[in-house]
Amino acid sequence: MDYLTQRGKCMRKRLLILAILLVLIAGIVGGMLGFRNAQHPVQASGNGDWSMFMGDIARTGLNADENLITSATASNLHYTWMFTTGSSIFASPTVVNGIIYIGSWDGYEYAINSATRQMVWKTFLGITQQQKLCYGQSVGVTSSAAVQNGVLYVGGGDGYLYALNTTDGSVVWKTLLGAPPYYNYASPVVYNNRVYTGLSSYCDPPFTHGKLLAFNISDGSQAASADLVPIGQTGATVWGSPAIDAATNTVYIATGNNGSQSTAKQPLSEALVALDATTLAVKDHWQIPQAQQILDSDFGTTPTLFDINGSHYVGALNKNGIYYVWDRGNLAAGPVWEQVVAENSNMGVGDDVSPSCFNNGVLYVASAGETLNGVKYGGSVYAFDGSSGNILWVVHMAGITVAPITCTNGLVVDNQGNVVEVRDASNGNILFRHATTKRVEGASVISNGVLYTPSTDHSLYVFTLKGTSTPTPTPTGAATATPTPTQVGGTIFQNNFDSYSPGPLPTGTGTNQWTTLMGTGTGFATAVSNTQASSAPNSLQFTMGSGLKGYAAALKRYGSTYTTHSAKFSVYLDPSLTYSTQAITLFSVQNRSNVHDGSISLWLAVNRSLQVIWYDSQGVKHTLGTGTAGKLATGQWYTIELDQTNDPTNGSWALWLNGNALASQSGIDLGNIGVNACIAGDSLPSVSVMSGMFYEDDVITASQHI
Repeated sequence: MDYLTQRGKCMRKRLLILAILLVLIAGIVGGMLGFRNAQHPVQASGNGDWSMFMGDIARTGLNADENLITSATASNLHYTWMFTTGSSIFASPTVVNGIIYIGSWDGYEYAINSATRQMVWKTFLGITQQQKLCYGQSVGVTSSAAVQNGVLYVGGGDGYLYALNTTDGSVVWKTLLGAPPYYNYASPVVYNNRVYTGLSSYCDPPFTHGKLLAFNISDGSQAASADLVPIGQTGATVWGSPAIDAATNTVYIATGNNGSQSTAKQPLSEALVALDATTLAVKDHWQIPQAQQILDSDFGTTPTLFDINGSHYVGALNKNGIYYVWDRGNLAAGPVWEQVVAENSNMGVGDDVSPSCFNNGVLYVASAGETLNGVKYGGSVYAFDGSSGNILWVVHMAGITVAPITCTNGLVVDNQGNVVEVRDASNGNILFRHATTKRVEGASVISNGVLYTPSTDHSLYVFTLKGTSTPTPTPTGAATATPTPTQVGGTIFQNNFDSYSPGPLPTGTGTNQWTTLMGTGTGFATAVSNTQASSAPNSLQFTMGSGLKGYAAALKRYGSTYTTHSAKFSVYLDPSLTYSTQAITLFSVQNRSNVHDGSISLWLAVNRSLQVIWYDSQGVKHTLGTGTAGKLATGQWYTIELDQTNDPTNGSWALWLNGNALASQSGIDLGNIGVNACIAGDSLPSVSVMSGMFYEDDVITASQHI
């Protein structure tokens, strides 16, 4: 369903929904010291973790402790692995102590070990099913988790607020917020031994009664509540998440549009509202003026709190396309500055609902649906001087931008359409970008040297820095491997097998479908399996038979030929795998009309070490072994990347194992023609007895280096 081209209030709400996944999370030790003398608030974790949505209780979107992925190293990021769930991911990841927490529309909250890539646990938190114009389908967990002191707090897909044990996912307590048409878009924030969250509708109409609620973290009992419209009325729902000013004990929320009454009779609708964090009594507010209101001019975002030179601000983007900044101590006085950053959501291609990020005096704002000089853009990223609103730089993008924007000390991370982009914070230049297969709605997060991107294609993508700085032995006769160029897109094919049920591998002509199975011989087989997986639940299992002339593989034909090709996949050798006199092929790339000219393969030699086999333009075979540096053990997963450039005089290839440069050749004859197919598994007919299994997972190929 195209969430951004629908018209009408309900459709926009659903976009808002997307944004709401932008909705926050939080968790910080109760009674934390005020941060007003700093340029940005102290991170809750203080160690590079990302323990809540937008990083901290002020919702700055900043990871100030990140020092591995920087403007100097970001161009060395590369896709490493992915974890696939049972449905779309709209939530943003939370990363604490090496464990990733994320919810999916399949109704589960997942915990994944970042080092082993394996699921630690998953807990079912419910699904809401309603036939509404904006969805017409079931939706699970959109809320992003906040983690504090071994407990995870998140809004479930069933209307409950949950507290889960981070060790095993068991339910500590759950509290009903509201049955449908209520729905948990918001992400909770933890502050001073309480959990704060807002209430909104599943999709209006019908409209619902807007509230802000606080619960005791010990047992989930209600500690305070604020009705944002009179009892019996609807309106002023809280789609985004609360932000906390610990120095003044104040909660800031941005509210939705009016419901059963006009905005004049509901002053807290379409407004920025400040409330006492203890009592939830309203302290201050400002409502969008009538002249700037549109048909659907509510706030679907989360406020950003930031401080500059002793002044204390709060900023938020409205669906009318205007970004507002107020003095936190005097909202009623109106914005201290405002900037039009997009067409309003009634006119543009998407809703303006993205939360902003702040660092070192600069506010970074992502917006949707801008038209300049007759050209319609899907999104933009602005860098503003936080105190004056002056534009420092701006970039306009083709892809729709509704996801949150995050940052580190030197980087800005945005999502446009299905693409994640890492930019230099000083000028907006792209340092790294990668395309997923569907739109990205959640925040892409950098934590402890890893970039995480959630996608509505059901998967969480994980990117790490290439390990070129780690010394590794150079195989005899191999040239020294050099860092791969920055990836600038060009994904050809990818499949992690998790969208299938265990059993036969489906084949067809789809973009991400295998074209055909290749196999013959007694006992040789290719199948989808959940026995082993680099990213749960499935991988592709190759079974070696005991007969001769057998092989088992899966082939993918491309619609075009490529002279530059990159392949990446994960491989697992089962302890049952035995062979003695003949190598096994793991992956091959070739032109199916001439399988020798320019083809390249990765073999597993009889001593379990990797071999690279390539053919020149005359069809002559060349072999290079990797020795002990490229030897694979059984019972563990490895990530392999094989890059090639086909050219008769300036061809090259390079091999990486677990992100470390292993071997390369350059200035060689690597064929006259481009490749148009890849083969996973063993495509080398057996001439000796072999048996057992090996597995491959998370296959991706691209026309640029990955």
